[in-house]
Amino acid sequence: MPGRFAALIFLVFFSEGLFAQCELPQATQMAPFYQDMKQAFDYLEAQLNTLQAFQKNLIIPGKRVGQFYLESSKAEINGHAKLKILESKVNRDYEFLLPVGYIPERIFAEYAKEKIIFAFSTTDQNLKEIRVQSVEYQTSKGLKIGSTYDTVKKLFPNGKEKRHLKTLFYINSGITFVIKKDIVSEIVIF
Repeated sequence: MPGRFAALIFLVFFSEGLFAQCELPQATQMAPFYQDMKQAFDYLEAQLNTLQAFQKNLIIPGKRVGQFYLESSKAEINGHAKLKILESKVNRDYEFLLPVGYIPERIFAEYAKEKIIFAFSTTDQNLKEIRVQSVEYQTSKGLKIGSTYDTVKKLFPNGKEKRHLKTLFYINSGITFVIKKDIVSEIVIF
């Protein structure tokens, strides 16, 4: 998409250059138009860059975290991120993280650079859950690590609470917020 804007901007400047070389009344009449177009394209390109940066770190419940999509194979993910396979195949938090309330066996892999933990199925080795611990990622509603529990409840009012020791698990469709001391400490999509 940025290439299209660049091509349009090039055409505008190229045309402006042609008119500027002519000593026609059109050149002076068109100059303000081209300046306005340049400003409009600059603004649109800045907005597009902002949108692309936002999309890069977007959490979409039940679908993806940034460029990492649920149901991707372990090989696909490993092609984009340097993964460190973790020893444990069972994580006791899963009893609280997932709405079904059981503990599936998973292959866990850490992407330390982005503070993400991937959980792959032991049968088909596809990505089943993504655990985010980085403040760089957020939902489309702006929730991220460090958000307050009150904000989570306000933006996801249909969630269900599970408590274990001093941790609150707030489960909604495709997403769980792990809350410690009324602050989101981890976000899990499934």
